[in-house]
Amino acid sequence: MIVSQILRITGAVLFAIMFAYRVVYIIISMFVKQKALKKKVKYRKYAVISCARNEEEVIGQLLDSIKKQSYPKEYIDIFVMADNCTDNTALVSRQAGAIVYERFNKEKVGKGYALDTLFQNMASDGYDDYDGYFIFDSDNILSVDYIEKMNRFYDPDKYDAVSSNRQAKNYADNWISAGYGITYLREMRLLNYPRQIVGSCASVSGTGFLINPRVIKENKGWKYFLLTEDTEFYASRVLAGKRIGYNADAIFYDEQPTGFGQSWTQRTRWAKGYFQVLHHYGWKLVKKIFSKHGFWAWDLLCSMIPGFVLAISGIVADSLEFGSRLIHGMTMIPFITNMLTGNLTIYGSVFVLGAIVTALEWKNIKATAKEKLIFTLTFPAFLATFVPLSVAALFKNVKWDPIKHSKVESIDEFE
Repeated sequence: MIVSQILRITGAVLFAIMFAYRVVYIIISMFVKQKALKKKVKYRKYAVISCARNEEEVIGQLLDSIKKQSYPKEYIDIFVMADNCTDNTALVSRQAGAIVYERFNKEKVGKGYALDTLFQNMASDGYDDYDGYFIFDSDNILSVDYIEKMNRFYDPDKYDAVSSNRQAKNYADNWISAGYGITYLREMRLLNYPRQIVGSCASVSGTGFLINPRVIKENKGWKYFLLTEDTEFYASRVLAGKRIGYNADAIFYDEQPTGFGQSWTQRTRWAKGYFQVLHHYGWKLVKKIFSKHGFWAWDLLCSMIPGFVLAISGIVADSLEFGSRLIHGMTMIPFITNMLTGNLTIYGSVFVLGAIVTALEWKNIKATAKEKLIFTLTFPAFLATFVPLSVAALFKNVKWDPIKHSKVESIDEFE
């Protein structure tokens, strides 16, 4: 039992050390306002990009929301990469006015490869004279002033990329979609929001971000091919000392999975992708901590390690104590009491985080007050499922699988 106690104490100390600064983040999120957007800026030319795999049901709503932007239409071009499609995604996109490329490659599968191919094709055809590239998933829809607000925020001399405010368009479907919604809100409001205020490097989360063209030109395309190509890109910017900004005023909506099987598959890929990023960049990030912009590296590592490590150390500690008590014929009552107390403490902590971010983003969440309260209560259960799927990801050969989207809605339903 001594070993189990040491593991618990070590895990708790590690957690405290690596998460203490997040308390400051929360305080900033609650009480500090971001700077107002510039009122007048020059119009820049943008390419809006989406890589789609069998998304004929929903890609039309994305393209429609782009065409409804308040930003001048002559400064926006739309590109779609129909990636290994077996449906009418390419046809629907062309009919909606997008410039469409098609890709068929069963070996190099994943969004990173699709993006790189798209950028290569665009460069070959002379579509490379842009001030920025917006990256969206096909199920996204944009607020009508999204590009306008991103343009008012964007400073190409300061940022390599800018992420934006991601809201779940089907938040209230069930506890799974709401769990995703709160998870993204937590990342946006409790992490990226204070990062922007303190001058740190924000993260990108797969979709809803603007890329500075110098990144594409320097890399000669998009060279991030791990299962979580967004986190890989984030790590590369941190290591290069290049900042990613966050614009809380630019809102877009994203469809979330509602089935547990689909959610398990997607999040297992994420977990495997995090392990891949740690494998490829972990030691470099550790060394970066002791150099310029070292806090950026510390912040990134703290986003990927502590929760999982604490959970695993707790499981191992509980298993060791249970086995020890069983072998020596000792009573299980103290063990059960401590385990229940510990789990309730974890539940309470996660619930408080969910409650804080729900309160801060209350007006933006598309759900009734009752639904917001109920799903705040179920959020800790959703987050707890990351533990077993992360363990599975350690040993499983995870491949990139598409997530089916089918919720067809117009931006008019959200404005």
